[in-house]
Amino acid sequence: MGRLTMETLDDLGLFWIDEQLILVAGSPLSGKTAYAVQSCFVADKEGNGPAIYFSLLANNWNIRKVLFLQQAKRTGEIHSISDLQKLPSIPVYLEDYERPPIEKLIERIFYFKKEKGARFFVIDYLQLIDCSTLGSMNLGRESALNRVLELLKSIARALGVIVMIVSEISSHWEKRGYPTIRDILDVSEAETYCDQILFVHHSTVNGMEAGSDNTKRSILIAKGYFDTDDDDEMASIDMHLDLETMTFIRIAYDTESMD
Repeated sequence: MGRLTMETLDDLGLFWIDEQLILVAGSPLSGKTAYAVQSCFVADKEGNGPAIYFSLLANNWNIRKVLFLQQAKRTGEIHSISDLQKLPSIPVYLEDYERPPIEKLIERIFYFKKEKGARFFVIDYLQLIDCSTLGSMNLGRESALNRVLELLKSIARALGVIVMIVSEISSHWEKRGYPTIRDILDVSEAETYCDQILFVHHSTVNGMEAGSDNTKRSILIAKGYFDTDDDDEMASIDMHLDLETMTFIRIAYDTESMD
């Protein structure tokens, strides 16, 4: 079994273009945040940087840890505090807020596009966006978040940028063994507004618990470059999540090398 560290879009097995709205969904601890963080580094290497990462949890130290591990992996091992000074600047701007209004996020997207030339944006914890200014009490939470998707799609088109949003899914998929678009929380019109919809799906290997070092992740492509007509059949890219570096590694193999 060979491994290929994900450093480019080809390694990711995906296809990004400007003006896209990409939805990455998964259950808690599935690895969707690690995937989104690594996507920022890939975007920078592909010429879409600097990437901007909005976490909707204030003081999210987990995000900072993953960002650091990603940068350390790319620059060499860290043995002491003095080694930290040798790290070049991380090509990702991180801003975290506590349940920000959608207007705040849109304002920051415009700012980073104009002042920093940013072309790749991640919004983590979609469900924590404050939709009150959209009249969510009258619209209902689901309608308000669908409106958020519509706004973000318009922003992506207007500015010629890529916006990746990260969302959780319901537990209903466990009964089927894989998630579908219907399992994404509170955004029933995701398929209408999103250009790509990806699921980070975890499974166990040799009976190990999910979250262990032997947990395999699959990137399930529900809509996008590898689109299928059947909602119950999605293209799949098998990955391994290295828990030490929080880095996804694509599992590349052929029939001759499999045991």
